[in-house]
Formats: sequence, C-alpha cells, structure tokens
Amino acid sequence: MRSCAPLLAVSLLLAFPLAGCGRDPEPIPAPVSPSLPVPRTVEKGDGCTVEITENGAGAVANFGDEVALACEARVKDSEAKFLSTAGWDVPLRIRIGDPAVLPGLSRGLLGLSAGTRARIEVPPALAYGEKGSQASGIPADATLVFDVEVLGVRP
Repeated sequence: MRSCAPLLAVSLLLAFPLAGCGRDPEPIPAPVSPSLPVPRTVEKGDGCTVEITENGAGAVANFGDEVALACEARVKDSEAKFLSTAGWDVPLRIRIGDPAVLPGLSRGLLGLSAGTRARIEVPPALAYGEKGSQASGIPADATLVFDVEVLGVRP
C-alpha cells in the first residue's frame, strides 16, 4: 500500500505560493462582456450619426489616436463604393483629428473601441460639402456612409 504523503506534500507546496507571501496576488481581469444594446444609434452632432452594430471591448479611440480600420464607404442611397479595404494586405490607418481626415469620420470614430463594428453617416458639411470630390466620384452635397470595423487603436 502506497502512502499519500508525497502527493500531499506536492499539493501543499503548490498551494502556499498562491496564498501570497505578504502581499495579495494580482487580480485576474475579468473578460469584458459588452453590455450595451446593439444595434444602437449615437448622435455625434451636426447631423453625424453612428449606428453601432457590434460592441467592441478593446482600447477606446480618442482625439489624436491612430485607428486601424476595415472600411467600405459610399454615397448614401447609392450602392457604388468609393472606398473599400476588402483585399488590402494592411488596414486603413487614420489619425483622429488629422486635417487630411474628413471631420465627420473623425467625429464618428471618437469613443469607439477596438472590435466595434459601426455605420457612420457623415453629412455634407462634415464631408466634401458643396464641392464634392470629382476624384472620388462624390457629388456635391453628398451624405457619406462608412461601414467600419475598428481593428485597433493606439495613441
């Protein structure tokens, strides 16, 4: 008959370091479970709206942050896309608030977290306005729709 003493000794050796040596162990962060309802629409002001279709749980985008996106963009009420990252080897990277980024897109991305999927509707005043963009085929006074997935956020 074998003794249980060696098994008990090993069990005690493994248990005592976990009990702490004068300090509490580091808490294990609980996984973030998005509790906000989806879909939901968030008004961003001046006619810019964001319809969140999937909540993210990563870093939140702030002014000046670089955001990596998968994105498709079109003129509202049109199926023709003027931008699509489908098939790209790398995501689209933009800096929120950069003058080269449409103000409405920057505004729509503010506060979204990595992993979020959303539809951002940008009114003409926060996009190309009265002039449109001939290079992109965007007419004057066009409202733009961006379907985005936030892949990452970094300062």
